[in-house]
Amino acid sequence: MTVKAYMFDEANKYSAEVMKQSDEFANHPRLLCWRGRVLYYNGNEALGKKHFQQALNFDPDLTAILAEATEALRRMLELVPG
Repeated sequence: MTVKAYMFDEANKYSAEVMKQSDEFANHPRLLCWRGRVLYYNGNEALGKKHFQQALNFDPDLTAILAEATEALRRMLELVPG
């Protein structure tokens, strides 16, 4: 589990750096989706959801984003006790 947590921390840092490089990267639907997934897995569901929504605003027909968002939500629900 600690290896995964470390990997997601690194992915979080890397995705933040990539998004800051230019407006083109910050507004790219696939990068927004990737950043959203990283944020979800790091426990920041609200910001992850915001990134998924931004990705869909830039490309509403990008079904891959919908599939990834759905998968991230499904996995988050699996982790919720109860």
